[in-house]
Amino acid sequence: MSDIKQTLGKLNLNDKEIDIYLALLKSGPASVQNVSRSTSISRSTVYQRLENLKNAGLVNFEFGEKGKAVKAIHPEKLKEIIDKKVMESRKLSNDYNAILPELSNLYQPVSTKSKVMYFEGLSGLKRMIMNYEMEAKNKDLYGYATIKMISVFGREFINNVYHKKFWEKGFKDHYIMSDTEENKKFFENAKKGKLYKAERIFIKKLAIKIFNPKVNVSIFDDKYSISLMKEGKPFGVVIQNQEIADHQMELFNILWDKAKLI
Repeated sequence: MSDIKQTLGKLNLNDKEIDIYLALLKSGPASVQNVSRSTSISRSTVYQRLENLKNAGLVNFEFGEKGKAVKAIHPEKLKEIIDKKVMESRKLSNDYNAILPELSNLYQPVSTKSKVMYFEGLSGLKRMIMNYEMEAKNKDLYGYATIKMISVFGREFINNVYHKKFWEKGFKDHYIMSDTEENKKFFENAKKGKLYKAERIFIKKLAIKIFNPKVNVSIFDDKYSISLMKEGKPFGVVIQNQEIADHQMELFNILWDKAKLI
């Protein structure tokens, strides 16, 4: 009996389904209640398992003088199921062999793997910064910022979602902004905040004639992200490539050395 159960188990039948099928082979057509009694399986579970057995082609429901009954299909039906699985397996193997060359061409070692991800709309942009920037392995973030981020995302999201996770994760942010009249008000407010006082953010400024970014940029780990904070149509890109991230970091450091702390 153990060999029978092991073999039937290879047809994706669980123990209860095997017990029900074997019980029906012995008893012939039976009610769900009788199947439940003979197998000591609850009626609700019997109903569920019978549905799977029916889909597998191993039982049928029929109506007789005593009402609805379930009947096991002759064991020869198992041979048809096995033959079908063999044919499906052969087809899968042939299909796999056909696509293997193309899959091999797509594969790159982890060290050289690159990826570009696009995010559109406000929800997409929020997902971009929360799922990628806020999951950075390196706790030091670098980049360029515009105050458009506040008007696009709203202070509720910035303060209670983004900054909250930023604080909990232990990040430190280093970013450069343009020294515009509008930004000067932001600088004054930023210096009063707990992130600035705790030296968790470092903001430097450059004269507008030298530096006036129209996008937000973040450099972290092997990623370089660009966010266009355009009200109504925000858009973002994350480029995952170590060489690009390193190159952008070199450019950032040149500007950082020229900039002044707010």
